[in-house]
Amino acid sequence: MAETESLIDLGKRRDQLILRRSGLAAQIEEFKNELKVSGEQDDTSDQIRQGSSAQLETKTSDVDDFVDKFLERSRVLGRYGTLPSDDWPTRLKYLGRFFPLMEISKVEETLKDGLKQLEFCFELKNMFSFDLAVEFDLKQETLSRFEVVRQSLPIPEALEFTLRCQQLGDVSGFIFGINSYAQKRQLRLQTWCSLAEKYEDTFDLGKIGSKTSQESPDVALLRRIVAYQQSDSISFTHAEKTVLIMWKLGWGLDDPTMACASEITASIIERGRAADVSEVVNDAVVTMGVMTGICTVVEGLLSA
Repeated sequence: MAETESLIDLGKRRDQLILRRSGLAAQIEEFKNELKVSGEQDDTSDQIRQGSSAQLETKTSDVDDFVDKFLERSRVLGRYGTLPSDDWPTRLKYLGRFFPLMEISKVEETLKDGLKQLEFCFELKNMFSFDLAVEFDLKQETLSRFEVVRQSLPIPEALEFTLRCQQLGDVSGFIFGINSYAQKRQLRLQTWCSLAEKYEDTFDLGKIGSKTSQESPDVALLRRIVAYQQSDSISFTHAEKTVLIMWKLGWGLDDPTMACASEITASIIERGRAADVSEVVNDAVVTMGVMTGICTVVEGLLSA
């Protein structure tokens, strides 16, 4: 905080000195022009002129030296300092290195009446995208507006979260939270597709389309993706018993981290009666991992 205030004070002092230097330079030129017009000057006037000119030039030189040193220091701080940079296109570019699923594009920056406006497209590869608008009040050094202008697909789980981030003006929280959602959603889809590939010849999977004898691996994968891309559940049926796995994604309204949370629940249904086996599945997932844990429970329940 102290370093930020010091930089702000230096910035104000720099601007004052630059104006002062310009004023001194103008005074020198004006003084020289007056001397040329006056024609004859006595020795006293010559001494005054020489002394005044030397004094003004010395002051101007001092200001130049200070400004040069300040600008050099600013360049060093800008390159090696730890304060946030105001170069938003570069900041957004580097942000993508921490979130491999994310891509930032169409960055537009405008400055008007002390307000800096930034618009960009925030895309999660092969899933969905958002057009975001951010406005900064440079005088007050605050974020004055954050708005999700457009999104490519509706995400019911993220509706309340998106509204909360806009109300709080929390751009970082929104980007982080949506990224965590995308990562968990991708893991869920990969798990559903892997389970379908493993068990579609063994159990009835319900919603997945029928497999054909001439089907290539790529077509089979596409069929599974279409079936499970937006699904939060998968079921396995065998001999009048069904195991239903639910994997919900969402945000807690009181969670300050803005991270997307996930919850796996499970039940077994036999002859119209359902029993909760969520604890069994979650213990297996913690012990063996998501894929192996679910497979172990499903096989154990349907073969019993």
